[in-house]
This record gives sequence, C-alpha cells and structure tokens, in this order.
Amino acid sequence: MASRDIIINDVNYGGWPSIFYVFGSMGILWFPLWAVFAYDTPLLHPTITKDEIILISQGNGDSDDDDGDNDDDDDGDHNDV
Repeated sequence: MASRDIIINDVNYGGWPSIFYVFGSMGILWFPLWAVFAYDTPLLHPTITKDEIILISQGNGDSDDDDGDNDDDDDGDHNDV
C-alpha cells in the first residue's frame, strides 16, 4: 500500500498538509521583504533617477505603431470597440 507521507532518509516530513506549511512559511518570509522594497509608484522609490522617470513617463519607446493606440492586433481595421 502506498504511503501518503513524505519520507526522506527515514524522516517523516508530514503528509499532504505539509505543502500548506511550506507555502505559508514562504509567504511569511516574503511579506516583510515586499513591505520594505515595494512602492506604490516608481516616483516614490528612493533610488529612481531622473532619466528613469523620463523613460517611464514617455512609455517604453519600443513601439513601431505610429497611430498611438497601442493595440497588439494590428490588423488594419482600427475598429477598437
């Protein structure tokens, strides 16, 4: 009969509930890092440069689309309804 427990080197690491403990622990470790390093907008970030602010405010600059509507499906009909 198959066991539902995770056993490695004769150590029982728990059954299926252990995955909830693993991901719960990862979330507890992740939250303080996110709370310290995440900002509402790039303008609030303490290390952003003026060049980066200009780049973000102008967009990414990679678009070859000259009509300015930023649609990904350039099929020529331009009926964005």
